[in-house]
Amino acid sequence: MSQGGFRRNGLEWLSSLPACLLLLSVVLFSTSSDIHNQMLRGGEQLWSGYYKLRVDPVQPTCDPKVDIDAAVQEELAKEGSDNPMAALLGESEKDPDEVRLAIERSVADCRQSYQSYDNLKDKLTPGVKATGQWSCLWPT
Repeated sequence: MSQGGFRRNGLEWLSSLPACLLLLSVVLFSTSSDIHNQMLRGGEQLWSGYYKLRVDPVQPTCDPKVDIDAAVQEELAKEGSDNPMAALLGESEKDPDEVRLAIERSVADCRQSYQSYDNLKDKLTPGVKATGQWSCLWPT
């Protein structure tokens, strides 16, 4: 009677070891980015602005003190653009109310970006900057 089962010798185990290590490394590398993203999400839930503090804030370049009436008049005074799509679709008149609304929204966005910049700048303490030096080890 023969003994049931399958026995491997040392050479067979050694030959399958690289394939097992390769598969294990693929699983680890593919799940490490998911784990990193979950850790970032947890940090954002615990400390608001956590993800934004990982990089130095950039000061906005827009002007939050735009004279809206003057900007509307300037936009309405501009001639039609050299846009080839405008020639294809036909020229249309600029509605002053829509121009005003667009400029008001852009000024509001500009003010919001300055407020966000000031808040982030105040949160950047020397301790946060020192900790941020280690963030180069992890992908953003």
